[in-house]
Amino acid sequence: MASVNGYACANCAEEALAKRHIDPHRSSVQLQAEAREQHARRQPELGVNAPQTGAATGSRLNLYA
Repeated sequence: MASVNGYACANCAEEALAKRHIDPHRSSVQLQAEAREQHARRQPELGVNAPQTGAATGSRLNLYA
């Protein structure tokens, strides 16, 4: 039993998570649910990944312009 960054770790896999400041005793389902909630909160500030309306499509990129 080791303690890494304040987390009690029983094996090396838990120690690896604790080194990245991730609680090793939380389930992946809880982590995924929190990630979805954070993404939903940030969605308005991230915007929509859509092409510009006036942009030419199918042309080459001019890096010297």
